[in-house]
Amino acid sequence: MHLDLISLKNVDKFVDEFNRKFDIKRLSRVICNAGIWMPMKQNLKSDEGFELHFGVHHLAHFLLVQKLLDLHKGSEIPLRVIFVASDLLQFGNIDMNSQDFLHEGRPQRPGDKAKFAPTGYVDAKLAQAICTKEFSKRHVEDEALFYCVSPGLCNTDLFREVKLPWILRPFEGPVKAAIRSAEKGAQNILFVALQPKDVLKNGLVYSNAKLFKEGNDKVEEFKDPSAFFTLTEMQLANFCK
Repeated sequence: MHLDLISLKNVDKFVDEFNRKFDIKRLSRVICNAGIWMPMKQNLKSDEGFELHFGVHHLAHFLLVQKLLDLHKGSEIPLRVIFVASDLLQFGNIDMNSQDFLHEGRPQRPGDKAKFAPTGYVDAKLAQAICTKEFSKRHVEDEALFYCVSPGLCNTDLFREVKLPWILRPFEGPVKAAIRSAEKGAQNILFVALQPKDVLKNGLVYSNAKLFKEGNDKVEEFKDPSAFFTLTEMQLANFCK
């Protein structure tokens, strides 16, 4: 089955088709692993007009999980949801006053760290971590579990749209060879997907098979996660029916 998260309508269609073909109440794991890394200067949007990273990484995954959770109600099999994020979430900055992350994307500021990373990317990954914790608080009764995990820097095609200056291109091959493979990165995801629940802490962020302190500290610093979760739901109001 194919799911293109650039459109929220695609999520609707996917869940409807999945529900026709399979018994969702037998579902035990959901791994949200779609990823894009695009230059912010391209000003790219999702089909619904959201900043592309925020629309794909956060809103589309959030909608997918909400719909699957609704259909999974009453199941005797606890659902475990894994949001695949990034160590870079620690550099995210979600401003609930400007809400620039929704449509235009946050502009780069002089004091920002990780300036090589699109602000939309790091903000969307932080959004995933914030809502992972909120999901865990709101689904205690149905025993669903929620984790956020960073696979680490891996040799994948995530950076396919990045155009290196010619002077750096000779180093591209050696750098890719030096970083972990996609298979090794997947081990971090499988860790939170398969470990007994007593080994893990529900709602928190993991990296390299252990709690990711900087990521969890960043989530704790965010002042009103409940309001952000509600804001996300509001953006999806026409689809969460």
